[in-house]
Amino acid sequence: MLRDRAGRAVRRTGISSVIVAGLQLTQAIVLARLLAPDEFGVVSLLLLAVSFGQSFADMGTSNAIIQRRETAAEQLSSLFWLNIAAGLTLLGLVALGAPAAASFFAEPRLQTPLLLAALIFPVTAAGQLHFALMQRELRFGYLVVVDVTSVSAGTIVTVATVLGGQGILAVVWGQLVTACVRALLLLAGGARDFLPSLRFRRADLSAYISFGLYQLGERVLGYFTWNADKILIGRLLGTQALGYYEIAYQLVIRPVSVLNPVVTRVAFPIFARIQNDNARLRQGYLEVIRVLAFVGMPLYLGMSAAAEPLVRALFGPGWEPAAAVLQVLALLGLFYTLGNPLGSLLLAKGRADVGFWLHVAALIVYVFAVFIGASWGISGVAVALVISSAFILFPLEVPIRRWLVGMRLGEYVNAFGPFLGMALAASVVVRVFDEIFSLGSPTGHLVLLVAIGAAVYLVGATVFFRPFLRSVRMTLAGGS
Repeated sequence: MLRDRAGRAVRRTGISSVIVAGLQLTQAIVLARLLAPDEFGVVSLLLLAVSFGQSFADMGTSNAIIQRRETAAEQLSSLFWLNIAAGLTLLGLVALGAPAAASFFAEPRLQTPLLLAALIFPVTAAGQLHFALMQRELRFGYLVVVDVTSVSAGTIVTVATVLGGQGILAVVWGQLVTACVRALLLLAGGARDFLPSLRFRRADLSAYISFGLYQLGERVLGYFTWNADKILIGRLLGTQALGYYEIAYQLVIRPVSVLNPVVTRVAFPIFARIQNDNARLRQGYLEVIRVLAFVGMPLYLGMSAAAEPLVRALFGPGWEPAAAVLQVLALLGLFYTLGNPLGSLLLAKGRADVGFWLHVAALIVYVFAVFIGASWGISGVAVALVISSAFILFPLEVPIRRWLVGMRLGEYVNAFGPFLGMALAASVVVRVFDEIFSLGSPTGHLVLLVAIGAAVYLVGATVFFRPFLRSVRMTLAGGS
């Protein structure tokens, strides 16, 4: 049954996402304790460039492969070589643009690492087609192995080289190793299903180009939407301010990085299989929202309530300015979590064009918000982003969901509202205990606050959300 396969996929992808996020957080903690805030800001700019290039790795065609369900071997070969050509083109463009990027941010330390990081793009492109095919066939067990193995290898290399005195370059070596291991595993695991031939025909690509171009445009816009704050902070406020902001952002993005793959890798291919049944799509979408809210609401509200002890315990002295940013920026994570599944729904319905224009709107709103907020420093940027998400972008999604699957605002709010209320109650308790009690050890104090908040939330969930918890257990157990 599809529900059984969904349960299996959610369980495997969830485990993988938790492990990967834990490794990435560990890496960020080590880097923060060994690098100065301005060096950490340079690392942030470097990773921005890497993630931008990776947006082009498959020219937007991977989701078209999943959505269409059937693809001829000749078409797959042409798509494979299209990806390789895109990766090599990116390598050349970044190599040529590295001096300009260093000049734009007034940061000469960025140029050499960026030149080396450009090697990641053709390596990543080599495995993208097989990754899409595995997603389409719901081969999430193998994808878990790919993710955990590649990120583990990259984290080990990053930590070892930064401890060896490589500084900013340590991040480049780690990213290169991650990309190489990932591509090799994808090619090896996908060889049984597809081996590319020496075929490249424009006619093979025509059915995928229009969908892919919208996807590519959406990814590029999505990249700037998600990263406009960091780009403009780096430009307007400098790398030290960006370093503080990046620490807060890393903590906020970790839960999203755990929850996002479950949505994009599992929900999209499953939604695509029932794309013509609006009633099932609507119900599936609301189930996804409930799960995301159950996990995401307490994480983000708890993070906001315990921002200062969290930063002190994880990153040590010198990072105190990041706590004030985290206190506000954590609220943005709530909107990221609730808005994330809409992209999978749009793709399943074949409406990548709508996603593209949504990102256009979000980019415009966020750029204005960052420019306005930057007058009050990095905390001002965080406040401006939260306000624009709450009062402009979040309401914009309401008519789109109704148009796609007939979803009313009331049933959408009812899907996450109870979890929001329970999480608010738990976060208030955490804040009160933080003010009343103070342990000598920052780590011990944080552990106490986490234990108190988790206990309040879980007891409340057991009392008030019992049917929901039973449904989740049945879904996960169904894949056993």
